Amino acid sequence: MLKFFILLLRFISFIPFLLIASIISILIFQTFKYIEVAYYIRDFFQSLLFNSLLNAFFITSIAFPIGVWLSFYLYFQGKRKISTTFYILNKMLSVTPAIIFAAIGVMFFYPLLQYLNILNYYVMLIVTFSLMLIPFIILKLNFFIKKKIDPILKEIALALGFSPFQTFIYLFIPSLKFELITIFLWSISIVIGESIIFIFVSLYTDNSHQTLSEYLAISIIDGSDSFSQLYILAFFLFLFINIIDVIRYIIWKKYE
Repeated sequence: MLKFFILLLRFISFIPFLLIASIISILIFQTFKYIEVAYYIRDFFQSLLFNSLLNAFFITSIAFPIGVWLSFYLYFQGKRKISTTFYILNKMLSVTPAIIFAAIGVMFFYPLLQYLNILNYYVMLIVTFSLMLIPFIILKLNFFIKKKIDPILKEIALALGFSPFQTFIYLFIPSLKFELITIFLWSISIVIGESIIFIFVSLYTDNSHQTLSEYLAISIIDGSDSFSQLYILAFFLFLFINIIDVIRYIIWKKYE
């Protein structure tokens, strides 16, 4: 009887792996089934992927330094009460759905940028995505700061009279260089996979640079494309984002 229960528990423990293996097998089978479609839409796919990468790199390159500097400032220079309040607000923002940020962008940033006469597709994207990405960057970086930077080093830097910029360059960056790379890649994968913000921004600005995730979301709603074409595009988007995440994970684990 005991052996039977042990075998049963072993079988149950393998169920999640069997489910994952089944899902992967179905994905591979479906991909081979529609592989001819990928050949016919390769130029279209490359264009969408290029727009996705360009937008993601452009947005992250601006939002990332802001998030990094705020993380540094709050830890090394910020007053305790202000830092605590900011971190609570930051945690709330970091779990807020993307559609809320898209709505904020339309309701507040759109009229503001229009009033300032700087309304542009990329400006709108940067402002809206920064509101979403910066709390995420601060939250992740704060975890690494507490894990990797000894509080004594902070006191030593202050005792030696390091300026905030010197502390940032000679202590903060060298201590967290690989963590910064992983968070940067993580941010890029978030932007590439995001669709709702791109859709909202495109509705209110002149846009000819449609991204892969945006095209998929609109096509699924409209029902304008065949299932095989949408499946292939969705599969490659899924694959591309996961490749970035695997690279990020390898870097993080190797230099943790």
